[in-house]
Amino acid sequence: MDLSPPERSDTFERMSRSPAVALIILLAACGREHSRPQASLPAAARVTPSYTPPADGRLTERQLAEFLRVARRKANPAGPAADLASAVVGMNPDEYLWVELKVLEARIAIEDGEANRRNTETYRKTIASLKNVLSVSKDPPTRESLNRQIGELERELAEAERAVRRPVPPDEAFNQALVARHRREIESVSSRLLESP
Repeated sequence: MDLSPPERSDTFERMSRSPAVALIILLAACGREHSRPQASLPAAARVTPSYTPPADGRLTERQLAEFLRVARRKANPAGPAADLASAVVGMNPDEYLWVELKVLEARIAIEDGEANRRNTETYRKTIASLKNVLSVSKDPPTRESLNRQIGELERELAEAERAVRRPVPPDEAFNQALVARHRREIESVSSRLLESP
């Protein structure tokens, strides 16, 4: 007889890393063992249905507000563990993980865009400075070196400008705009999560 443990899904693996979600799973399993009806179980022990992301891939204000509420509870786990578990269940763990992923994707895209814009400005200033030096230089080897550097920087500038102009899919643009509006609060919660034990 094969006694190896059953395979677990990626979602279960991600969820099981969170103490709050582990508590939910434990309480839910206990509830099934005693065949108690869902309505009679504590809020933290009720099994939530699986979450199906929206077809358009867009976050909503409600989802972001719920995500921040749960993230704040995770960053400041004051009170009984059951209260923290209830905060996660109140949103649906699968939905929370999906929103967390979309928020992360949007933050990375925003930061990449900002870095590309800063890079293009740095390239332009550096190229202009080298051209000024070139305009007064009379030494052929120096002029050759300057022309080579300018050419390399202009190629890199063109690449950075293409990255800035690259079209963003509508769902990603929507999510980035939503996350940008709440950026300060998201970054504050994220920094507290990194600092928490």
